[in-house]
Amino acid sequence: MGVGAKIRDYIDDNDLEQKQLAELLDIHPATLNSYLRERNRLPAEVLGEISKLLDVSSDYLLGLTREERPPLSLSESERNLMTDFRTLTKAQKELIAANVRLMKEQNKR
Repeated sequence: MGVGAKIRDYIDDNDLEQKQLAELLDIHPATLNSYLRERNRLPAEVLGEISKLLDVSSDYLLGLTREERPPLSLSESERNLMTDFRTLTKAQKELIAANVRLMKEQNKR
């Protein structure tokens, strides 16, 4: 499946219309259609904007990865937490997950 077909699938999955996406990209709908039908080359800038608007990895759209979402950017302290978390037992990890859920609920109040 080509990049245009993948973008068309995402448009359909998100209940968008090509016209709406074209407006968000500030390009003519016929231009977008020519990119999605792969009649014209999709510029990298437009691909980047589409991936942001659809919240999907441009690498996924290009067929370079199977991961639809871009990887999270972690700070050093977040990476350290993940490294420490991976050393815990299953029971300890479940306890941490339960505490995180509880704190998220508390933050909603």
